[in-house]
Amino acid sequence: MRVWTGSDVAVVGHSAVVGGEPLVRRARRWLRDVVERAAPWVEIGDVDLLASEVLTNAVRHTASREPGRSVVVAVAWEAGVVRVSVTDEGWAKSRPQVRTASEVAEMGRGLALLDALAAGWGHEVGPGLGCPVTVWFEMKEVRA
Repeated sequence: MRVWTGSDVAVVGHSAVVGGEPLVRRARRWLRDVVERAAPWVEIGDVDLLASEVLTNAVRHTASREPGRSVVVAVAWEAGVVRVSVTDEGWAKSRPQVRTASEVAEMGRGLALLDALAAGWGHEVGPGLGCPVTVWFEMKEVRA
């Protein structure tokens, strides 16, 4: 799989803002630009929605929410497959898993969306104190 390197790997600090934009919005904008260049066949609305869910989880449930902390967003691709990865700073109270949300719940549907829209998804727990987690999802080219 080819991996974007250098300026194509985004490290987005939670407490940092550019033009008043919060982390998730900045990361999504960067991701849209990269994916549109790497895989113009991808349904960018689906990528944007799934990235928003994964980024929001990283910020909401881990140490990435704290000032000065960050998430790392990366894109890899090969013929017909693009993979988006989001790595947090760790210290989550639980690991990513699909839950059944009640009809009135305001949260709890993000990973179900990954199940429904992505060709595949998963997570990897990193080493070290706090155990950073990378959540990834893949989108495949669909030929008509």
